[in-house]
Amino acid sequence: MLPRLVRQAGFLDVRLRAAAIEWSMGTEQHYPVFKDLLIGLELILPFLERQGLATRAALTTLYQQAVAEMQDALLEGTVRSREAARLGWEHG
Repeated sequence: MLPRLVRQAGFLDVRLRAAAIEWSMGTEQHYPVFKDLLIGLELILPFLERQGLATRAALTTLYQQAVAEMQDALLEGTVRSREAARLGWEHG
């Protein structure tokens, strides 16, 4: 979807490529990815509760567990993306 929208905006050199970000503890990307994941979790918790998928107490427990695990010194984390757009500067 993104490549089509970018082409519609007039970009000519649009390509897709796979990407990976290592965010293991101690790496440069750990904190930015950790922070993004925390924000995502915080945003989805009310939705999950409204859908009746879990109680607030259960979600809070899971959230705290996720935060603790993401801060573990032995964390090995990688984010993989199958689509990453490379935008050319040539505009038609």
